[in-house]
Amino acid sequence: MNQVKTPKPWARGAIELLVIVAGVLIALAADRWILAQEEAGLEREYLIRLASDLRRDSTNQSQRAEQARATYDRGERVLTAIREGSGSVENPGRFLTEIPWIHFHQYRIDYATETWDELGSTGNLALIQGSEFRRLLGEYQGEIEFFDHLEASWLNARDQWSQVTLAALPPEILVESQLQFHLRFIEDNNIDRVPATGLDPVFDDGALASALARLANDARSVPTLSEILMNSVSQVVIYEGLVQRSTELLRLVDTMIPDAP
Repeated sequence: MNQVKTPKPWARGAIELLVIVAGVLIALAADRWILAQEEAGLEREYLIRLASDLRRDSTNQSQRAEQARATYDRGERVLTAIREGSGSVENPGRFLTEIPWIHFHQYRIDYATETWDELGSTGNLALIQGSEFRRLLGEYQGEIEFFDHLEASWLNARDQWSQVTLAALPPEILVESQLQFHLRFIEDNNIDRVPATGLDPVFDDGALASALARLANDARSVPTLSEILMNSVSQVVIYEGLVQRSTELLRLVDTMIPDAP
């Protein structure tokens, strides 16, 4: 009769060891696969959030550049009127109303940096696979941080012009200016009425001449307007540059997650 050979102890031990090693390797591979899937999902989530932030910033920056152009044109008209008198003004009522708008349009952008800050604080920036995207994103965020500080300095001229208009314009015209400035917001939000002010602003050549005389006699007027004009030029260049950067980043996001919303 043939006898069944039993594995030698050392062979059986080797087989058991191989089984254990294979099991460990399979478990490690499974863990790595699960981790890779989790990281890929987290990367996608971050990219979608970054895309949303970039779109929001781009919209605000485009609007701000447009407002900076309007501020420049308006400031130049006011500066010309101060120097040349009321004869250079075609519509006294509109002109008086829009004088304070120069500082209404000067404000800091609320940049969407929450996702970027989270990526930095958690170390998850390494999850973003595209090295070019990470580089451009870092440069973009660095510019935003720099320009955010620059915007703070621009507010000094805005606040100075606010004080100038408070001294130069009568209260009824200041109130009317605020009302006209926010009229689009009132209409867009279906606000039925605005509380009566009891003021009856007078928009005539006499009111204009009086306001221009006060502006001309205020030593802050011309230097402040000149600074605002220079700031407006810088704002157009800066914000349009940031829009170009955000557009390029969004293009890269589309290639990394084509179906991103």
